[in-house]
Amino acid sequence: GDITSTSVITAELVKTTENAFRDVNIAFANEIAKICEIHAADVWEVRDLVNRSPGRNMLLPGSGVGGHCIPKDPWLLLSGLDDSFKAGLISKARQINDDMPNHVLGQIFLSLEELGEPESERVVTVLGMSYLENSDDLRNSPSQALVNSLISNSVKVYAHDPLVQGYQEYDVECIASKSDVLVIMVRHDLYKEIDWNQIYELNPNLMVIDTRNFDSDRTIVASGLRYKLLGLG
Repeated sequence: GDITSTSVITAELVKTTENAFRDVNIAFANEIAKICEIHAADVWEVRDLVNRSPGRNMLLPGSGVGGHCIPKDPWLLLSGLDDSFKAGLISKARQINDDMPNHVLGQIFLSLEELGEPESERVVTVLGMSYLENSDDLRNSPSQALVNSLISNSVKVYAHDPLVQGYQEYDVECIASKSDVLVIMVRHDLYKEIDWNQIYELNPNLMVIDTRNFDSDRTIVASGLRYKLLGLG
């Protein structure tokens, strides 16, 4: 890439602004996903049609924003400002994205209520513990926030990630057979190898919650499993 010389202040502002820009746009997509759920619409179709308009690039909604840069850079951009500056959009976007694991948690409990599971016997499988697909990076992982919330609510959790050490001990089909709800938090390519038909045979009552539109080819739906998609009412 090109190297551009500028002032230290400008360089820091460019770095933090670029990540805040992405954070705000992801928060926008997450807000639209919630609106679509209320109106029984499909945020993934809405996004596709919006992006057909020239110059539009609505980002992907999902279960939260992790990693090292985006969760901190918006706050760095706002740091050191006095009370005369009232930040609204940037800090609100941070709050929206930080709250997405709680939104997923709410969807899990709604599913458990639909399944009629007693509180003492609830079991949830979480697929994907890294913050990014096809990565082993756990920093600020929304999945970890979700797992911690489930455990604090006395839910038994199986956490799996094929790329992260410490989360590879389980076979996906096996833990899915023991669970009431399975949540896809990260869209790892290796998860394409999952045999959803086998899972249906082992546990036909399983509810799958897809937070990343992993099942865009509707393989899970075709297996007969119950299925919920984030942003789909």
